[in-house]
Amino acid sequence: MRSGLGKLHHLVVHDALTGLPNRTLLEDHLDRALEKVRRDGGHFAVLMLDLDGFRVINDAYGHHVGDRLLLEVTHRVQSQMRGHDTLARLAGDEFILIMAVDDPAEAATQAHKILSFIKKPFHLVGHEIHVSASVGITLCPDNATVRSDVLAQADAARHHAKSSGRNTYSFLKPPCRPMSSNN
Repeated sequence: MRSGLGKLHHLVVHDALTGLPNRTLLEDHLDRALEKVRRDGGHFAVLMLDLDGFRVINDAYGHHVGDRLLLEVTHRVQSQMRGHDTLARLAGDEFILIMAVDDPAEAATQAHKILSFIKKPFHLVGHEIHVSASVGITLCPDNATVRSDVLAQADAARHHAKSSGRNTYSFLKPPCRPMSSNN
């Protein structure tokens, strides 16, 4: 009986396609990370990324290719993560990476790695797919101390990256103004 409940719990808190934590588990991880920095000090960064032009790929090649692309993106991002980082899938082509940082440059370095790995062609179901990503970064607790603000600020920074030409990342810097770094 327990194994059935364990499987059910896993399905409730993980994305069915990628196996990554879903929004429910992500929110728990964010709450824990915020509590940890309140209690112990330190910082962490939240990187929100989505794929530029994902809808076009889904429409042109079909959802089965879009799903394969999401799986490959997941693998590429995971290959750049440290063991204590958390990657989650929010919905569609939106992902969140939570990472402990001592310096904002660590988040910038990670964002740059992610962008360069995603930019490499994907070979899926007989197609060579080219895609890029936009990444928004917020630092905690510098910019936010509650989960909803963290997610809203990472999203605002991501939107700024998209409007700055895509295939780039943008930091949300106090007092909550986006700052871009084009690649």
